[in-house]
Amino acid sequence: MIERVARTFYECTNGAFIPDCAAPNDPPVFVPASWDSADVRDRDHHLANARAVLTAMREPTTSMIDAMYDEYQNGGKGSLRDDWIEAIDAALEEGR
Repeated sequence: MIERVARTFYECTNGAFIPDCAAPNDPPVFVPASWDSADVRDRDHHLANARAVLTAMREPTTSMIDAMYDEYQNGGKGSLRDDWIEAIDAALEEGR
């Protein structure tokens, strides 16, 4: 999970907007950077940031707990994975 988050950070923050020569009036297309081509310092930096994010997520918010509890009360969707996704979705909605 740490590497998955780190890859996402790296690819999104080191990508580039490339103009589409076939459609010059269209906005440029974002092309993510390749994690595989990142140097060791960049990888280590993004891995440390990812670890910090996951550490911050360790303590669930009230809305995450409520979402998990609602799933539990309603019999759940049959898996902890689905309940976890509901909790993360609730956290993502907090900032909107």
